[in-house]
Amino acid sequence: MLYDNIDYTKLIRFSKDGLIIGSYTDIRQAITDRYKQIYGSDLDLSIGTLDGQFIEMLSLMFNNILNVTRSLYDSVDPNTAQGHALDVICSLSNVQRRPASYSTATLSVTNNDSNDFNDVLDVIDGAGNEWVSFDTNTNVEAAVEIPAGQTVEVIVRNLSKGAVAPIGQITKTAISSLLTISQVSYAIGQDEETDEHLRARRNASLSVSGLTTLESLQAKLLQLNGIEDVKIYNNNTTIEGLDVGDITVDYHDVYVCVRQNTDLLPDNADSNRNIGNIIYNSLTPGIRTTEYSGSFSTVADRSYIQNIYGVSQPVYWKKCVEMKPKLNVTIAKLPQFTTDTLDRIRQKLANYINQLPINSTLSTQELYVQVLNADPLFKGRATFTVSQVTVTEIDVNGTAVTDEDVKNNYFNLAEADLDTYITFTIS
Repeated sequence: MLYDNIDYTKLIRFSKDGLIIGSYTDIRQAITDRYKQIYGSDLDLSIGTLDGQFIEMLSLMFNNILNVTRSLYDSVDPNTAQGHALDVICSLSNVQRRPASYSTATLSVTNNDSNDFNDVLDVIDGAGNEWVSFDTNTNVEAAVEIPAGQTVEVIVRNLSKGAVAPIGQITKTAISSLLTISQVSYAIGQDEETDEHLRARRNASLSVSGLTTLESLQAKLLQLNGIEDVKIYNNNTTIEGLDVGDITVDYHDVYVCVRQNTDLLPDNADSNRNIGNIIYNSLTPGIRTTEYSGSFSTVADRSYIQNIYGVSQPVYWKKCVEMKPKLNVTIAKLPQFTTDTLDRIRQKLANYINQLPINSTLSTQELYVQVLNADPLFKGRATFTVSQVTVTEIDVNGTAVTDEDVKNNYFNLAEADLDTYITFTIS
């Protein structure tokens, strides 16, 4: 009698697709059916009655319990976990979330006073964030000397962590002075790594002790702060020269391509030695690395020479170059469309493009979907329609490149690039 005519498995169950829970409607219907079995089918259970309100209360309680169970189930799945739960899962694979760093910026400071300035430079940006001069060696606040009537460049650091202050926002001192401030470069810093980026890095890394030599090499390189992506080609075929797009890899050789943020991992001898050591120590003895020898001069390949008992072993890798695609989006305005939507579309496209791995191609279909997802909607209705999204050109430093040059490089659009590289045709 207790379970007659009520399938309670519809409320919560495990299947081959994972955990499945019932909706609020399913819960209320099950409780209502059971209530009528006990007290009679002619019972009035509308929301205005006491019994109806009691059923609503029970339904809400059970719905909350099921949703908490759903959240708990999702938190142990690396594809859906968020926040601290994702940190715990990634730590099991020896992957940690990259913390936020202090932003630094270079200022041009002119002393308009008749006396020399010799103190800690304290400035603020347009958003009210405070910046101070610091010693780049000891990483603590430090005084700077600016002779009277002279202009010097000063590096300042934000007091709070995170990527802040685009160029031109740091223009005044925190206290009254005769100093003239201008910001000469974008601030260099990073926010705490997002869940999406951490999840993608975990999937690429899996663990430092990979199942294969190349997986371990990729994982160790990705652990370096400033290495954002790695792609490795291994010619384990019978082909003497394996074509990988921008070069051919000899038999038994590997070709390592690295996306490097030189602001976080400076392009200097020490950094190259770290990368070279990781590659050398991870590969099986006797396996050579292929040196990039293409004609695309803006791509810099790096070498590091290991010298053991007088025998030199060169280690090569390709430092991938940043490609900037020019896009044109053709849309038609609908009621409630605002010009702010164009900025949303630009940001959505840039976020998608910047997350693409090395050697990706731009799919117009995927770009089309990103544009649609950027629609803020008005009462659930679209505010524009999309006709097409086209890639008109890809360039490096303002110079158009060929499809061959794009191979084994990456796309990146900075905030300052969006107006130039993402344009609209509006009807």
